[in-house]
Order: sequence, then structure tokens, then C-alpha cells
Amino acid sequence: MADLNRADLTTHIIVGECAPIRVLINHEGTFRDETAEFLQHPIRGWWNRIVASDLDNDGDLDFVVGNLGLNTHLKADSNKPARLYYTDIDQNGSVDPILTYFIGETSYPLYYLDDLIAQVPSLRKKIFYYKDYGATTVEDLLPRNSVDDVPVLSVDKFESVVLRNDGGKLHLIDLPTEAQFAPVFSIQVTDANSDGFMDIILTGNLTQTRVIFGRYDANHGMLFLGDGNCGFKYVPQYRSGLNLRGDVRSSVAVDDLLVFGVNSDSVAVYRSVIGNR
Repeated sequence: MADLNRADLTTHIIVGECAPIRVLINHEGTFRDETAEFLQHPIRGWWNRIVASDLDNDGDLDFVVGNLGLNTHLKADSNKPARLYYTDIDQNGSVDPILTYFIGETSYPLYYLDDLIAQVPSLRKKIFYYKDYGATTVEDLLPRNSVDDVPVLSVDKFESVVLRNDGGKLHLIDLPTEAQFAPVFSIQVTDANSDGFMDIILTGNLTQTRVIFGRYDANHGMLFLGDGNCGFKYVPQYRSGLNLRGDVRSSVAVDDLLVFGVNSDSVAVYRSVIGNR
């Protein structure tokens, strides 16, 4: 087993959409997937961003990982994951993805019937009415009504999280409820109130979505004050001073300035003012 904190080994922690958090260790030019040595079980999410920082002042790196959040009707957990099946249903040379999630004890396709038929017109021969589609599962849509040979990606967690590095083991800690209001695409770690504990600023949103999802735009720039033990408390907007809109995709600290890059909009700049928050 490799030590996550060994200076002579290069460690890469990789995240992505519909993917597990993975720990790769470079052993003399060869990367090995050693995730199982550091995480109890695979954590699959719609991960957008990961940032490393010593959040608990113990001398090693912890990690903040941005995810889709919970402010969506699309739900998932380890017992009832969301799944993305992808195959060429109508054999026309293009891949047809079908996203599913559980309602009660049954997993159903997420997309509207009109969107599905537009993607795969031949399914009109299987599904004539909307009332029929209400009881349709992914098995009904795939060739030969079988999922056995169809590639699939799974997601079992949508919360944005902290990975606390404790003796080389990574322990998952969900961020507060407010951090789950919208997708997190940018993370800035800073000591906002100069108390010696690292704080985090989460930004993101996703407004270019299908009608079925709606706009994910409830993050106006969220400051979370750290307690030095990987615990965080949300600071309301009227106290933090942050009032960001749109799809924030990047952030950088320059001296006492915080600069945020917003898609299809102007760069937003805030100046840090230390005081009682």
C-alpha cells in the first residue's frame, strides 16, 4: 500500500462526471489505481472540481470536491443510483444515451417522451401514448429488452463534499445543506476571517439546461467558515458580501482580490475586507 503523504510518490486524485473518485499513485513512471486503499468504497458522482488544501491544520492535504448538488428532482444513493445507459439503439451509427433514476422502487427514464422520440424515432413503434411511457423502463427501450450487454455509468452521490486526509485514509464529509443548492464548478480556499482556519468559497450554477431540469442558479457565491477540523458553516450573503450571478466557472485570489470568471458575462472582482463575519 502506498502512503498518500509520501513525498517520493506522486499522487493524482481524479474526479469527473458519472465517475468515481479515483486515487492514482505513480510508481516509477507507472500509475496504479489504488483507490481502494484510501476510500472505503467507490464514490460516483457528477464531480466538477477538486481542490487540495490543509483544512484541519495537521500538515497534510485534504480535498474539497464540487458536485451536482441536491436541488434537483434527479436523486441517487448507493441503493438507488442514477444510471446512464449508452448504446446505438436504432443502429444508425450514433450513440443514444438514456439517463434513468429511481421513483420509489423502480428505475425510469428521465427524459420526456418527445425528447426520446426525437433522439430515436424508431421507438415510436414501441410507445404510442404518454400514459404508456409512464410505465416504461429502460429494458423496454433497449434492443432485445436486455441491459446485460449495454454499457452503463452509475452515480450514487450528488452532494459536494470534503475528503479529510486522516493518516493516509480519506474520510468523506458532506458539506452543509447550503452547499448543495446548485452545482459547484469553482472552489476557492482562503482564510477569510483571519482566524487561522481555512475557509472555502463555492461558486458555480448551470443555466444552460433542458427544460425538464430547470436552471440550477441558486449559488450566489457561498462562503463557508472552517472550524479547523473540516467542519464548515455557511455565512449568509448579507454578511459575506458575495452577490454573484450566472455560471461561474473559475476563481483566483490575487493579493486581497477575489476574481471570478463567469460564462458569457463580465469578470466579477471582490476585495477581501477582514472584519467580523
